[in-house]
Amino acid sequence: MTSDAKSVEDLQGLAREGIMGATVLLTTNIASTGLAAINSILIARALGPHGYGQYTLALTSTQIMLLATGLGLPSAITYYASKQTATRDMAAAVKTLEKTMVITIVNAATVMLLGAFLVPLIMRSLLEAEEATRAALIALPTVLMIPIINVYTSFFIGVGKTEYSGATNTAREALRLAVLAALTATAALTLNRATSIYTATYTVATCIAISLATRITRNAGDKQTREKPPGARELLAYGLPFYVAGILAGLLGIYQNTLMARKASEAELAGLRASMNIITALSILSSPIYSMALPIFSKTASKTTIQKIHRLAQGLSAALLTPITLYFIVESQALLRFFYGEKYIVYQDYLAILSLTNLTVLLGSGLIGGALAGTGKPWRANSITIAELASFLATSALLSKTMGPIGIVASVTISRWIASIYAYLLARKTIGISIDPVINAKVVAASLASIAMVAAIHKAVPQSAPAVLTLAVTGAALLATYIPIVSALKPFRDIEVDFLLLSIEGKGPVYAIAKTLASIYKKIPRIKR
Repeated sequence: MTSDAKSVEDLQGLAREGIMGATVLLTTNIASTGLAAINSILIARALGPHGYGQYTLALTSTQIMLLATGLGLPSAITYYASKQTATRDMAAAVKTLEKTMVITIVNAATVMLLGAFLVPLIMRSLLEAEEATRAALIALPTVLMIPIINVYTSFFIGVGKTEYSGATNTAREALRLAVLAALTATAALTLNRATSIYTATYTVATCIAISLATRITRNAGDKQTREKPPGARELLAYGLPFYVAGILAGLLGIYQNTLMARKASEAELAGLRASMNIITALSILSSPIYSMALPIFSKTASKTTIQKIHRLAQGLSAALLTPITLYFIVESQALLRFFYGEKYIVYQDYLAILSLTNLTVLLGSGLIGGALAGTGKPWRANSITIAELASFLATSALLSKTMGPIGIVASVTISRWIASIYAYLLARKTIGISIDPVINAKVVAASLASIAMVAAIHKAVPQSAPAVLTLAVTGAALLATYIPIVSALKPFRDIEVDFLLLSIEGKGPVYAIAKTLASIYKKIPRIKR
């Protein structure tokens, strides 16, 4: 086999793993997120506003304790397990998992024991919800279980078993739904029972993760490793940047909410929260692509291959997210009305401005972090989070004074864009990554043309029409116009489409859907240039 043919085969294998992994994660993310939303609704309705508020505060106390766990080890295990399975050294991956798990359990167990003394203090002094202390203590064991689950699910992604990662989270939410539905049907749900269910379902999820990991490791645990697995120092050194970035991201969210609460009314804070919740729908589409970036980029040391993978993944994610993002901007009022009711439509500007953050996909911002981390540069990858935090502190200080609440919302988007531009320039200098301007220009042109059609149709729909009807009509218009236009502009060469189809290996419903779309893509004549 020639070196060129071997390069193509390796690239095809990586693309296959990335596409299938992202597809599995997308499916399970939709399932687990949807189930989690239903669970929240059941608890909120059963407990009432006051009880649900106490439930939220009880879990907040455990989330505060969780800041001291993790240590970035989930990212470390994905990185090292990916590299080890790429060389078929499964025994090394198993030993790496064992070391990672020992550190995780010792750290998390220590934090949990301290929590027995600190949680009552947090509930009384910081959260001012002493009456929910017992519920918070019931949820305290999750401070141990959540870090364990996170390590296992990250290990599954690293060794190419993304279906195990998704199954763990989906099973947890499905079990929680079954128990909650049974209890709420008899009006028997209380605050302590709700937190007990929360803890119990995480316990079951931990058992599921251990069982699935045993399947993978059973035949490899006693074999000799070809290379020495990383030690505790190496694991912690790689994970530390992710740990720091995770804390900074958490603090950024807390600061954004605090600043909004100080500068705006409770209603405006609710408008921001509602808008951010809707934006989460876009993250469900993008997060599987970004989640697969670290293991895929970890499997190759070739800068040329990294650049090719980034180009394909960036172009595909831009083609997927750009029209949907613009649709969210155009239909911001209808989306708020559909999910939250008439009282929230006055915050459509919040949703429109926040939606612009998703257009950073045109710079490949989410993929760049995975590329930098996957090539052994975790500090550079997580300097992106530091750039976003610094940008928000600077812009919000200025805009909150001059523009009020809308300035804070704008600062969220501005800081995300500044961080993304910084990430792109950093990756371009460090590993030679660049975007394809032709692909992005065609994706943007097709998106703008289809959104113009959506806007025209939207005006023809009566304002009194139900929000669900408006969204159904304009959503159909988006698909009916965007697909033909982007196909005519052909941002991807036919050879790239064939390559992606080969990467799926011709199996299953994913291949059937992709093949159908590809045939439509190829049949539409090229627009003469």
